[in-house]
Amino acid sequence: MTTRLVLQLVADRLGEDGVAAVLRRADVQGQRDTLRSATGRVDHPTKLRLFAAAADVLGDDRFGLELGAAALRDPAFATVRALVRSAGSPQRALRLVSRASARLDSAAVLRCQDAAPGAASVVSRVSPPDHADRVDCDYTIGLLRQVPVLFGEAAAEVRHTECQVDSAPECVYELRWKRPWRTRWSRTQAPTGGEVAAGPIAPFEHRLAGLQSAAADLVGGGSLEDVLERIAARAGSAVHAPGHVLAVTLPSGRRHRRHVGAGTGLTGAVDELHAAGPGSHVVAGHPVLTVAVESAAQHHGYLSAVALPGQDFLPEDLGTLAAFAQHAAAGVEMAGHLERAREESRTARLLLAVASSLSRHRTVASVADAVAAAVPPLTGADRSAFALLDPDTHRATIAGMWGWPDRLTDEVARYTTDPQESPELCALLRSPAPVRLDATGSTWAREMLAAFDVEVMAAVPVVLEGEVLGLVLAHWVTGAPAVLDDVLTERLTGVAGLAAVALDNTRLLERVRRQATLDALTGVPNRVVLEDRLDAALEAARRDRSRVGVLFCDVDRFKRVNDSRGHEAGDQLLQHVAQALVASVAAPGTVARYSGDEFVVLLPDVASDSELRDVAGIIRARLAAPMTAAGEEVYISMAIGSALSDGWAAHDGDRRPKDAGSLVARARQDMYRLKARTRGLPAPVVDGMDRLRLETDLHDAASRNELVVHYQPQVDAGTGRTVAVEALVRWQHPTLGMVPPGVFIPIAEDSGAIGEIGAHVLAVACSTVAGWHVGGTPLELAVNVSASQLHTAGFSDFVRLVLKQTGLAAHRLVLEVTESQVVADTDALGELTALRALGVGISVDDFGTGYSSLSQLRRLPATEVKIDQSFTAELPGSASFVAGIVALAHSLDLRVVAEGVEQPEQLRALIDAGCDRAQGYLLGRPAPAADVRSRTDAAETEGPTHG
Repeated sequence: MTTRLVLQLVADRLGEDGVAAVLRRADVQGQRDTLRSATGRVDHPTKLRLFAAAADVLGDDRFGLELGAAALRDPAFATVRALVRSAGSPQRALRLVSRASARLDSAAVLRCQDAAPGAASVVSRVSPPDHADRVDCDYTIGLLRQVPVLFGEAAAEVRHTECQVDSAPECVYELRWKRPWRTRWSRTQAPTGGEVAAGPIAPFEHRLAGLQSAAADLVGGGSLEDVLERIAARAGSAVHAPGHVLAVTLPSGRRHRRHVGAGTGLTGAVDELHAAGPGSHVVAGHPVLTVAVESAAQHHGYLSAVALPGQDFLPEDLGTLAAFAQHAAAGVEMAGHLERAREESRTARLLLAVASSLSRHRTVASVADAVAAAVPPLTGADRSAFALLDPDTHRATIAGMWGWPDRLTDEVARYTTDPQESPELCALLRSPAPVRLDATGSTWAREMLAAFDVEVMAAVPVVLEGEVLGLVLAHWVTGAPAVLDDVLTERLTGVAGLAAVALDNTRLLERVRRQATLDALTGVPNRVVLEDRLDAALEAARRDRSRVGVLFCDVDRFKRVNDSRGHEAGDQLLQHVAQALVASVAAPGTVARYSGDEFVVLLPDVASDSELRDVAGIIRARLAAPMTAAGEEVYISMAIGSALSDGWAAHDGDRRPKDAGSLVARARQDMYRLKARTRGLPAPVVDGMDRLRLETDLHDAASRNELVVHYQPQVDAGTGRTVAVEALVRWQHPTLGMVPPGVFIPIAEDSGAIGEIGAHVLAVACSTVAGWHVGGTPLELAVNVSASQLHTAGFSDFVRLVLKQTGLAAHRLVLEVTESQVVADTDALGELTALRALGVGISVDDFGTGYSSLSQLRRLPATEVKIDQSFTAELPGSASFVAGIVALAHSLDLRVVAEGVEQPEQLRALIDAGCDRAQGYLLGRPAPAADVRSRTDAAETEGPTHG
């Protein structure tokens, strides 16, 4: 407070410019606020520089004599003045001068040698390493002069008889003051200075005011470290003393110590100081008051006020400091709560970032590396690793790492251990909880830490459904945490939980990929692989100016074998056929199961049709001998159609090859033609002029009423009730008769007529189903949508218009799109999103054929997936795979519909797998609207067909 008085005196004489000049000369411009504060502290050398600068700027080296009078007026000294008055008389106040001196920012310790009415002798001594200064002596003289004034008497005359500045051992001050004659009534008059006379309540009020001021901002915002700094800084406002010491234990377990002023001299004695507990003590010659910083709920530590040797405290100081410490405890706890809330928020953000990162990884190796990279930002660790555990032996191997120096990378990557070697790993398997390993651990732990040059390692198990899959490992080279506190534990267990989910998803994806690329029954590639390889072969053919051949193979009389001999015999037949096809086709050819009893052979780099016929002959020859199925001999024959891609010439340039699907469709039509010819049936439409005629006739077929919409029921798998119908288009050609969809749909897509056909089907079907609803048969409607329709501008607006015109509710319409149409098509995604916003359902058709992934399904606004009939046909043999698809879809909140249900066993397997809806010949063939309506109404009357 002395520096405050000096600067105020300068301001009174010279204004703020004078204050600025003093601060510059003393080189303390940056401490302006502290020097003018009632609670700020500066060291003795700084104070002496300020004295010298003030004397130079004022031109008065005895200005210290005025500081005493200034103290009488300064509000910051109100508590000191009240405490002095509480003594009752000047002589009694001077006898207590050693206590009052603790309130002043003087390096001198004051002691009263003698005091009587009207006279007193006071000595002052500055202890090393500080030294006395003339301004400080004048300041003491000024203060002593004002003591009688506080009691309404004249200022004292002070003689400075000995001075330390002049090499005396201490300063000696002789005081004399005149005691005015008073009546008994004059004793009650107010003292000078404009303040209320001292009474028993005045010191208490001043102490309360000081306490309130000191504790005003302890409970509030800021970090825990900020609050602790404020506690130490504000303690002087509660009990002003030369020094203070704060020692508390933080929520993290770390000890926080703060020394202010004379308390710095007790740095080495803090433990001794606080071991003594609350109360008044003398430590290393210093009078000390110690109080507990605690609330009703928790003890945090201790706060001490420290006086200089020879000084003393007032009796009330201990209670005042204790009251301040209670406020301090509230501040610590509030700051701790806020700190925890901030840490929890930061933890949530960090873990969300980790979750987002892990969702992009698709292999175990990449997940392991991503988890290891996430650990240091979360924990402050220097290095990290991710270990996988063998499910049988529980041997741990490093699968990912981060932050390791090159000299240790290979060693870490090769490191393995098991529960027999590591007691800590054994304990983790018994009780999966985070552990901290340091040099106090087992021999294995000490050797491992030394080998990898780390001080501490934290290990957190990655647990899924009670099984430990791996370990998240954090390593500190230096600065390791003393304990795994709540924040560290929460972050480590959080990343371990995310790692468990990522590993589970990755393994599921890898399992689905394996099942999606190979046919589960025959072991040959499936339809997805075929289409990928066919696309690649056509692209290579364009570059090499070569041709690609396709054989479409259909097993004759398969259904008869399946029905008469059973599904096991049918499975054996298909496996035998697959083996025969593979043996007949040389590399780089591909044999793939297309669906049901259909196989496709891809032959790249084929020169002519004769090569295709030769391979077909080899296949037939291999199948000529009978096979054994269900203990009986069965003869197999196949209908094999062929198609050859267009030739390429130099002038074709970069012309894109035709779609792979059209090549397969041509081979399929050739197969149908051969079947029809061998069975004496009318030949179906073929390529050439007939195809051109179909393309022409397809245009305006809807307006000529040649397109007929049939409906196939979809039933609730659990109840057997019809809940929806799928609209399927048929073409009644005026001369060719009923043209199968497999013939005209590819032509429509190729020629651009599919948009007109799709619009017609949507309008007719919506009108029909809306009419049923009005008539008391409320069903949902599924309609197929082609890729070209999704690319038509305003398609979602057209759907909205159809719904409005027909009166069909949007939630009763489901639009089916195939995986291949939308998984990588951002334009289609935009239209689907708009349709979903209308309330229309979106179904991913042919699901399971391999295009979809978890991230893609999450990206699509889908409400339903439709299991491809190729998987349904393999039931119940493929039950586990289908169950996996159902579980995956349900985890994404998608409804599951299975198509191609033809056998009761298939339906039962779907029900067991949890499939929501089923569709197929077993449950109802496609039929005209009237037939489907009557069958549905009759079924509603009779009740469900299965339970």
